[in-house]
Amino acid sequence: MIDILFLDWDGLLVESHFFYYEQVKTVFNACSQTPPSLKTFKRWVSVLGVKGFYEKYGIRIPYSEVRKIEKEYRRTHNEMTVSHEAHLLIAVCRTRNIKTIVLSNNHKGIIRKVLAKSHLLVDEVHSSKDKAESIIQIAQRHNVDPKNILFAGDTVQDILAGKKAGVKTLGYSGGYHTHAQIRSAQPDFGCDKKFSSLQQVTELIVKNT
Repeated sequence: MIDILFLDWDGLLVESHFFYYEQVKTVFNACSQTPPSLKTFKRWVSVLGVKGFYEKYGIRIPYSEVRKIEKEYRRTHNEMTVSHEAHLLIAVCRTRNIKTIVLSNNHKGIIRKVLAKSHLLVDEVHSSKDKAESIIQIAQRHNVDPKNILFAGDTVQDILAGKKAGVKTLGYSGGYHTHAQIRSAQPDFGCDKKFSSLQQVTELIVKNT
């Protein structure tokens, strides 16, 4: 039984890694430096954060200047949108009375803006720097047993947070971290079988409810 499905945002509900990588490349190009590969970006940005990533790979201009370059990039490029597969996943959860909660370290306002633009209706959106603690608090508020909660995330940190909170975890390999990285964290789902599309997540929900 699944009563609550927690969903990470970046790399899972939205393929933000492509958008943010192009934004990062703009910063490197503005500084006349060769940007790291997409693979390197996905591997390290979730660990170091964007600012830490720039510092690690040699961007020395003030971060305030970096933000100006990023802002200009976002002004001239389309924002991220949610895929059809995400709509199907949320719709299936709704028919099964499963609460869908977005849990991300991204800004809540950014998430809500993309959700509204994409006409995707989730039950709740939470921005958190401590996902394990947030899961515990939300589960208690809804009076839901942790064993009836599934947290789907695309990074090792997501899986470890879910384990710390005592809920089931699904490692998604279609986002920031590779399947090898996901397997190292030993999620309940996504360890032996690779989950690289939201359609597979939807099929799992259908099978287990």
